[in-house]
Amino acid sequence: MSEFDFIAQKNEYEKIYKLCCAAENASDAGSKAKCCRDALEEIIKFLYVKESKNYPANATLLEVIDSPFICSFVKSISSSKPKSISSFAL
Repeated sequence: MSEFDFIAQKNEYEKIYKLCCAAENASDAGSKAKCCRDALEEIIKFLYVKESKNYPANATLLEVIDSPFICSFVKSISSSKPKSISSFAL
């Protein structure tokens, strides 16, 4: 049983689910950190795809996380419901 089993409910989250489970099950801190980064990157890419936005080429993960699109999305879900990506909510 995984803390991320709720993600497995939708097929479109399968890759994210596998990456999250890999992080959860990694045996050492270095492996956990890498798996967490991989999962975060996949989640960010997923958000871009869901909103039909082009993932910035050659951008670092930090640059993408700090992009106006992601910042706006995070603000929208922290203050109320997402402005978009309505199917993201489980």
